[in-house]
Amino acid sequence: MSSLNTAVRPESEIKLELDHSSAKTARKPMLSSALVALILFGLLNVYLTVQNPIHFDRYQFPYKGWAWWIMQDLKGDKSPHNLAVLGSSLTVSSLNSADATFYNKSVDLVYYHKTRYLDEKLKEALGAKSDKKIAFDTFNLSIPGQMPSDALMALMAMIKTGHKPDVIIYGVAPRDFIDSVLAGPQDTEPFTYLSRVVDISPFENEIFTEPFGKINLALQKNLYFYKFATDFQMKAGKLYQSLIDQIAPEPNKSKPFTYWDRVKLFPDYKKGEFHPQANMCAPSDLSKPMEYKDNSIEYVHRYKKMNQVAFETQMNFLGRLADFTEKNGITLVLVNMPLTTDNLKLLKKEYYDMYWSRLEPFSERKNTVLFDMNDHTIFKKSEDFHDGVHMNARGGLKFVDHLVERMTQSPMVKEALIQSGTKFELNERQQ
Repeated sequence: MSSLNTAVRPESEIKLELDHSSAKTARKPMLSSALVALILFGLLNVYLTVQNPIHFDRYQFPYKGWAWWIMQDLKGDKSPHNLAVLGSSLTVSSLNSADATFYNKSVDLVYYHKTRYLDEKLKEALGAKSDKKIAFDTFNLSIPGQMPSDALMALMAMIKTGHKPDVIIYGVAPRDFIDSVLAGPQDTEPFTYLSRVVDISPFENEIFTEPFGKINLALQKNLYFYKFATDFQMKAGKLYQSLIDQIAPEPNKSKPFTYWDRVKLFPDYKKGEFHPQANMCAPSDLSKPMEYKDNSIEYVHRYKKMNQVAFETQMNFLGRLADFTEKNGITLVLVNMPLTTDNLKLLKKEYYDMYWSRLEPFSERKNTVLFDMNDHTIFKKSEDFHDGVHMNARGGLKFVDHLVERMTQSPMVKEALIQSGTKFELNERQQ
């Protein structure tokens, strides 16, 4: 007779099996819900990406840097500009110091994007050589720290606002290509803002070369909420502030909380942000010796180790800028900016030679001229600079005088300027 296994299973074992079965049963709806949520999110993302039903002002940004102020000016400016200047703080310093001193009036760099002295000297030089009336209105696109990638984007952004210059003057120096502080184009303040305004897809692969950068780019391209995260944050911030103002209005004060109060309390908050009257350029007394500040330590760090990949990237962007100007019928005037001998001693000679050897061939391009104005017989440290790289008012005035002389002696640039100035003056009279 066969025996049957009639052993009784422990109650704890049965309970464990039931719990495991219940957990599996409970997990199925959870997994189903997660899958449904993922599908719905995907469909919403596709709809928003394709239809783009929400309008965001891409010219707005929570951080009001130099590029932000320039674009606000251009976007609201109805006056035409037939010339433009590109460059870093080297052109910012020289041109603004020249204007402030020559016209004996302080200028607020937040709002002032003109080059009045340059316009006047060009009109004098070319008006005397032409039987036609001539005029110029230059917009200064120079931004501290601007690199060729930023310069290209700034010009693209300018044209997007309806302002297309006939001639571009671009002041460059080794720092714009050799800067150990910056790893790539995406590290600059102008790029962060201008990449919102212009289409960078034609050259995005030159910018985002690191794995993290590529992942970030892929997310921006494919996820609507990621791409417009900053815009949603700004809208949420405005809504939050509006609610707070209604619930707890700010009490009346004899002295309101200002930008200056914020700087005192939180000096590192939005440190590079610009504010009206916080960045003034005052006239200089040319009868007195100019103050000189040694900024060698800063450039020891900037020059100490050249990033070959970054150098090649920026040279490629300079090439793209030249191609862009040629395609748009713009004459490009490249200017190798004056520097002190003290500053150049901090840069290895082989680096400067490489920089110049790559810059020089641009003079052979159809629409481009190159002026080497790094001439120490003309621009002297003791007279013309307020630090190792930035010209003072005396140097700025001298720089404009020599630049105008060089441009009017170049047949190609002279012809482009006369055509542009004549057309511009005629349009001004007809309006």
